[in-house]
Amino acid sequence: MSAVKVAAKAAPAPARGKTGKPVGAQRVSLLGILAVLLGASCLLGLSPPSFIVLVIGMAPTVVSYLFETGSARRALPCMVALNIAGVAPVLNMLWSRSNTISSAFALLGDPYIWLLMYGSAGASFALLWAMPFLAQAVIDSNARGKRAELVAAQEKLAAEWGAEVAQPAMPPSKKTAAS
Repeated sequence: MSAVKVAAKAAPAPARGKTGKPVGAQRVSLLGILAVLLGASCLLGLSPPSFIVLVIGMAPTVVSYLFETGSARRALPCMVALNIAGVAPVLNMLWSRSNTISSAFALLGDPYIWLLMYGSAGASFALLWAMPFLAQAVIDSNARGKRAELVAAQEKLAAEWGAEVAQPAMPPSKKTAAS
């Protein structure tokens, strides 16, 4: 048998979602797209400057939504939240000014505004990269503390009951268990 066939047989099947499709490969919801388009068209009709800032500022989220697949797709809610958090102050600056298209383009001409909007979206990936390490460090620290407590309790029991309590118990042999 060739190495390719062996590797194909050894590869685990991809995880499947509720729809039976591989996780991350679910189709884009038509209703979700229609809701976003309806909201965007309302915003465009009510406030074109806000629409311009929002479309340009939320571009990393849109690109991630359209092109990410598999496990990277799970980063999307974090990216949406942080991207909105980066765009909201820019919209606030726009609304506190004259809220005109020229004011929107003046804001978008500032590189710090771009850093704020796109940096917050990029921070979501940094956050998702760092969190497993941080969680593991907290779990390890808690486990070391719990082990120290158990060792102290074991030493206390050994002092009270004698050293034989601290010895691991021997499992019963099969002959004595069967008798």
